Amino acid sequence: MYIFNDHVTAFFFDHYSTFTLGIDSQYDVADEGGGPRCLPPVQGNAALSRHIGASLMADEFDMSFFMDKKLDHGLFSPLSALLPWDEAQGWPTAVIPLQIGVLQFPVPSARRCYKLGQALRRAIESFPEDINVAIVATGGLSHQVHGERCGFNNPDWDAQFVDMLVNDPEKLTEMTLGEYAELGGDGGVRSDHVAGDARRAISQCHRNLARLLPAVDDRYRHADP
Repeated sequence: MYIFNDHVTAFFFDHYSTFTLGIDSQYDVADEGGGPRCLPPVQGNAALSRHIGASLMADEFDMSFFMDKKLDHGLFSPLSALLPWDEAQGWPTAVIPLQIGVLQFPVPSARRCYKLGQALRRAIESFPEDINVAIVATGGLSHQVHGERCGFNNPDWDAQFVDMLVNDPEKLTEMTLGEYAELGGDGGVRSDHVAGDARRAISQCHRNLARLLPAVDDRYRHADP
């Protein structure tokens, strides 16, 4: 289960949903301006996707669904850092992408994402097949990529946010969107809210707040035009 936000690559502001679930059997790499990156497509699990979608709708979340969308670095950059891949064999896992609409106001509140994470956990646990499901979120902690505060980051807030996400996630739901913007810039942590509450029974087993730069490995290069 991969929770991320698209960067206006496949989802545009003329029809921009808050919570959008992929229900396809395969997801290709998007062209973000320099040609698609040298990464293979990743397989989906359509049966689990459809089960999750039906469960979330029954849990009173008005979901959107997509097929035939190519996905950008919001999914493929962390995926390629986490997992080995092979051009011939592809990836060692399937993914279910859940896109959170955080780039166009109004955006979902922290509490709404918290509740979605709880509903997502119930959906996964009720799937009849016996499979292992990892819940991964990306979107970045404090960062600002545009405007007067472009380049902003706040490492102290990053550490505090992770502590609260592990130990007191409900406290985070009391914060306003303005407080999140002031402390952390862009809204990438919405994905962390969803994932953190979906895996509530899991204790923290590793923590790394290092900031990584892309394009440090041949696998991150774009394909030749």
